[in-house]
Amino acid sequence: MFKLDLLDTQVVILAFLFQLVLIAHFAARRWAFAVALRYDPLVYTPALAGVALNVASPRRHTPKPRARLA
Repeated sequence: MFKLDLLDTQVVILAFLFQLVLIAHFAARRWAFAVALRYDPLVYTPALAGVALNVASPRRHTPKPRARLA
């Protein structure tokens, strides 16, 4: 991960943070289901940022055509 550019690093960090939020949210659903459902939109909103970063990432990393060896 140390050789990744800024956008790739942001995607990795966002993925880890989103997983932690989801774990906490699903744990809260077990004990306080109604309260957890009230916060569903706040929990799933970071997924939109992850989608935006993932959509932007492949456009920057399109592979260059390789030279053919004869």
